[in-house]
This record gives sequence, structure tokens and C-alpha cells, in this order.
Amino acid sequence: MNEQLIWILGTAFTMVLVAWLLWLGRRRRQRARDATAHRETQRAALEQAEHAARAQRLANERDHEAAAEPPLAAATQARRMAEDESRQQADAERDMADLTRRVSQAEATRLADQDAAHEAARAAEDAEHQARQTAAREAAEASAAARRAEEAEAARVAAEARAREEAGRLAREEAERAAAAQAAREAAEAEQARMAAEEERVRLAAEAEAARLAAAAREQAERLAREQAEREAAEAARLAEEARARAEAEAQAARERAEREAAEAAEAARRAAEAEAEAARQAEAATRAAAAATRQLRADETLVLVADDSKIVRVKLSRLLA
Repeated sequence: MNEQLIWILGTAFTMVLVAWLLWLGRRRRQRARDATAHRETQRAALEQAEHAARAQRLANERDHEAAAEPPLAAATQARRMAEDESRQQADAERDMADLTRRVSQAEATRLADQDAAHEAARAAEDAEHQARQTAAREAAEASAAARRAEEAEAARVAAEARAREEAGRLAREEAERAAAAQAAREAAEAEQARMAAEEERVRLAAEAEAARLAAAAREQAERLAREQAEREAAEAARLAEEARARAEAEAQAARERAEREAAEAAEAARRAAEAEAEAARQAEAATRAAAAATRQLRADETLVLVADDSKIVRVKLSRLLA
């Protein structure tokens, strides 16, 4: 009876011990899985914090570069910062998806560990000890990473605030420059319109003055033309009168010359007649003298007579004998 009781108690104790060991192993595996998931979470948080720190460092570098760039490039820098923020958001979403994938893998590992519970019991004890150490270390690292992430987030928020403030300032400056440029353009257009109106007025005045001068010049030209025509007419009349006088004088001279020549011709004719008469007398005397000559003169021979005015007169004998 005692042996049976002892066997029952031993069996019960063994079953309780086995159940406790199984529960302890399951609990250790659960802790190991939780620690693994926590490490994965901390690793993801650390990677995210490093990514945020890297983004903050890039933002700081961009801030330094933006400080050295001209004010006009700040808006472009702000746009680049917004694009970098979008890329950072996409990277964060990608990291979250990676974390989800890792959690899923951890869950699959947990399911696989359930099949290998007995084999991993002792390893779970060592893993628990290492997990506690790793958890403490990773907790410290996660705390530091979280602190860095908070600092990076604060820096990012501050950078965004600065970027928004800079973008607002640049927008205001751009609006002021645009307003000033618009005012300058309007002033220039008004000045151009005024100058165009002034030029038009000057042009109209110049055209009116030119028309007046042209009319005066036309009147002057007409007056000068009339005076010139009158002078030319007077000159032509004078020249015509002079020509008429010269013609009359020349005609008078011609008449006088003709009369003189006619008188000279009459005198010459008279002298010629006298000479001819004298020649006739001489011829008659010569004829009578020649009649006594031995030779008969032919009627077509020429007798040369010398008149008293020393002119040589050739008279054919046939005329003398006629």
C-alpha cells in the first residue's frame, strides 16, 4: 500500500515535474521569441534612428550649403528638403514593412520552435541568460537610439520649421520683388506712353512747321519764279529790242552798203561803157589800121585793150566788127 502510494505520488510528481518543465520550456521559448522580436524591433528602431540621424546630418549639411548659397536658391533647397523628407518617409515605410516581414518570420520561427520544443529547452536557458544580457544591452542601445531618434525628429521638425520660415521669407521677398518689378514696368510703360505722346506732339508740331515752311517756300518760290519770269521777259524784250535794233542797223548798213555797191557798180558800168566806147573808137581806128595789114584777123581773136583806168579789157573782134 505504501509502495503503491509512493509509486502514485512519484508518478504524480513526475508528471507535475514534466508539466512544469514543459511549461518552463514553453515560457523560455516564448521569452526567447519575445526577446528576438524585441531585438528585431530595437534593431528596426535603431536602423530608423540611424536613418533619421543620417537624414538630419544631410539636412544639416544642406542647411550649411543653403547658408552659403544665394537667397534665390533657398526655395530650391526647401523643395529638395521636402523631396528628401518624402524619400525618408518612403524609407520609413519600407523599414516598417521590413519589420513586419521580420515579425512574420519570427512568428514562423515560433511555430517551428513549437515543433522543436524539447530540443531547444536547454538552448533556451542559455538563450534566456544571453537574452537578458542582450536585452539589457539592446535596451540601453534602444534607449540611446530612441534618444537620438527624438533628437533627430526634433532637429527635423526644427529644420522643417526653418525651411518653412525661409520659404515664407523667400516667398515674401519674391512677392515684394514681383510687386516692385510690376510697379517698375508700369512706371516704364507710363513713361514710354508719355514719351510716345510727347514724340507724337513734337512730330505733329514738326509736320505743321514743315507744312508752314513748305507753304512759305512754295510762295517764295512762286514769287521768285514770277520775278524771274518778269526779269526774263524784260530781258527777252530787251534782247529782242536790241536784236531788232541790231537788225535794223544791219539792214540800214546793208542798204547803205548795197547803195554804195550799186553806186560803185554804176560808176564801174559807166567807166566800163566809157572804156568800151573808147575801146570801140580805138578798135575802129585799129580796124582801119589793120585793114591795111597783110594779115586778116579772125573774128574770134581777142583784142586786148588798155583803158584809161589801167584796166585790161579783152574785146573780141567779132563784137567790134558787128
